[in-house]
Amino acid sequence: MDDDVGKNFSLFVHHDWTYTSPEPGSSSKTESVNYDDPLFIHPSDNIVTTVVNFKLIGTKNLCIWRSSMTRSLKARNKLEFVEGKVTKDSNDELQSLKWERANAVVCYWILGSLSESIYSGHAYSESATKNWDELFETYNK
Repeated sequence: MDDDVGKNFSLFVHHDWTYTSPEPGSSSKTESVNYDDPLFIHPSDNIVTTVVNFKLIGTKNLCIWRSSMTRSLKARNKLEFVEGKVTKDSNDELQSLKWERANAVVCYWILGSLSESIYSGHAYSESATKNWDELFETYNK
């Protein structure tokens, strides 16, 4: 019985599914979905999702904010965005679009966790990595 539980659990740990969805101008499209791909956006991971329960207010709470954000991003498989390990592939239009969408979500999560007093200084950055690095450089004192 324990072996069955392990097998069933492993099905949920690594997801690599194929689904068919309609595409404009054609009858259907088959695409593989890899839930372990950092570019995958789960339906519950959207721009209104709160990823930490408090706002970054500056130097006073940078360490705890960064630690909480790191854990949250890691749990959502998006930490590599702020680390600069997931980059935009300009040679592949579909991958590029997926990267832009996922990067935008991570940017919103970061911006949504900033206090009003520091939000405006980072609102115009379009890179999660740039936002992450600038926040650290500015408030790590």
